Amino acid sequence: MVLIVSQKADLSTCEVMDWVRHFNHQCIRINVDEDSLKSLHFDIQDLENMVLYFEGETIKLEDVKGYWYRRGGIPKYYQKNDTLPEFFNTSQIKSKVYQHLKSEDHSLNVFLHYVFENGENKVLGNKKTADICKLVQLDKAAKAGLKVPKSIVTSEKKYLKKFKEAQGEIITKGVQEVILTQDDDNRYFGYTEGVSDKVIDTLPDHFFPSFFQEKIEKQYELRVFYLNGVCYSMAIFSQNDQQTETDFRKYNRDKENRRIPYQLPDDITEKVHTLMQSLKLHTGSLDLIYSVDNEYVYLEVNPVGQFGMVSDPCNYQLEKKIAEYLIS
Repeated sequence: MVLIVSQKADLSTCEVMDWVRHFNHQCIRINVDEDSLKSLHFDIQDLENMVLYFEGETIKLEDVKGYWYRRGGIPKYYQKNDTLPEFFNTSQIKSKVYQHLKSEDHSLNVFLHYVFENGENKVLGNKKTADICKLVQLDKAAKAGLKVPKSIVTSEKKYLKKFKEAQGEIITKGVQEVILTQDDDNRYFGYTEGVSDKVIDTLPDHFFPSFFQEKIEKQYELRVFYLNGVCYSMAIFSQNDQQTETDFRKYNRDKENRRIPYQLPDDITEKVHTLMQSLKLHTGSLDLIYSVDNEYVYLEVNPVGQFGMVSDPCNYQLEKKIAEYLIS
């Protein structure tokens, strides 16, 4: 049996499951935002006989031969509206007990991930390395021999102005997560944006610590899906459209960017491999730039990033390759 931990909206999970079943293997999917852990039992000295009961599913560890941490996590047992005994009769005590239960549940959840990710089964992905600080990435990428943009983090307007004067054009983006939210009328998404002198002039002398980089003039962008030492790369010609030239995620639905399969040079592939090993990743989606100076520039890696956008245009059949790995 192949066990996949994912999120409800992830379509790539569905496609990998189709391939697993095509190869006549059982596949169970647990969504962190949809399913709930109803009950469990295990003996620390006999983990092979661990049993977990989800809504409509029973999972025996001994049956799991392939495990994919896609994203999200194993649903937690604790529910905030769980009832407590009547002797917890004050809101203060109840709040403290709920806080304790939440902490206990977190530790249990950490252990469950540990068991699935360190067993005898074939494993892809890891909860602990699903969210790696971009600043750590940049440091390790440079140590792996990859070129990275000049970058600063500052909360002071005077230092930002000096950086802008030295670099000419600069951009800003989040240090970690991309913000995505919505109201009744609109959805809001955090993009990579240019920072002009006019924008800097509007800032206070001190602001929240923010991340800035030199703007790399690019010939094209590269999205690379890394799977166990192999790079599956795609070139994105985002420079041909003013709407997408700074951030290709500002998709032009009327005129899509041209996307084609791409072969990275051997030395860049080796440096990517060195980086991924240093980050303890055996899969992930990397963003690079091929600059007007004919240099490959590393931007970031998302350990749980999308790969369908590379698989389909380039005919890599990555979903099939992942399924084959999990059942091999």
